[in-house]
Amino acid sequence: AKIGVSFSETYLNKNLKIFQVEKIYKGLYKNWDSDYFNFILEKFGISKTKKISECSSGMQKILSIALSLSYNPQLLIFDEPTTTLDPVRRKDILGIFQEFVLDENKTVIFSSHITTDIEQIADIIIYIRQGKVQFVEDSTKLLHDNVLVRCLESNFKNLNLDNVIAYEKTAQGYEAIMPRDRILNLEDIVVDSLDLEKIMSIYSKGVVMEK
Repeated sequence: AKIGVSFSETYLNKNLKIFQVEKIYKGLYKNWDSDYFNFILEKFGISKTKKISECSSGMQKILSIALSLSYNPQLLIFDEPTTTLDPVRRKDILGIFQEFVLDENKTVIFSSHITTDIEQIADIIIYIRQGKVQFVEDSTKLLHDNVLVRCLESNFKNLNLDNVIAYEKTAQGYEAIMPRDRILNLEDIVVDSLDLEKIMSIYSKGVVMEK
């Protein structure tokens, strides 16, 4: 009852109507909140008289999330919670997650390939590649305390690899992830802000420095 889970697929009998699913959940969870469940369904325009088979993949995903939220768990675990949703619904679902964790005793853990979603709401980012953890970082530190440095191959040696977190050779030269406070005296470089997609690209295709 303290853990809510939503998988990438909905493992419910597709012939059930949504109000029948709610009846089952109400019998399982003593903290079931019908008002909150109805609020989420109404927010996304989902009728309780629909069969699950009559719902789109996006609606089924929202239903799964609504079910996991509506018995007031302390921990939510989601697998690709926004993948099948359009941009508007994705934004609304992320807003619901943010409201959930306003209670500091509650946590959301979710996997996603949509890096903008992770950047928008995650406090801690864990990057896993080929089953191995590449990094565990505070999102603010990762995205704002570090920068992307671009330079020609002839200038790469001036970066001082002790200050480089990871780098990748490109057709134009090099791209490197560096702490923002380590680039003050460097010349002939281009400095840009970082996003998670670029970080993942450099970590997966480039060289990660051992610290």
